[in-house]
Amino acid sequence: MEPTNPLDLDEEVKLEDPLAELERMFIQRYLAERGHNWCDLAKLPADEIKQIMTEACKYATARLAEIEAKSEFRQHIRYK
Repeated sequence: MEPTNPLDLDEEVKLEDPLAELERMFIQRYLAERGHNWCDLAKLPADEIKQIMTEACKYATARLAEIEAKSEFRQHIRYK
């Protein structure tokens, strides 16, 4: 069954992956820092969109990895 509106899709993502919203936030932050937003991307050529989104996803992945590493480090210290 295909979602009838974007809110349905967002709700499914939240249920599937609790970090998806945080990842989306990091991507939005990356875009904003470079003067873009989701709507602006649609106006750009496809190859430029791909490059920007690849960089945004790498940024988000690095930030999520940093958060996870800090969390694991804290747990390691706490339970040692």
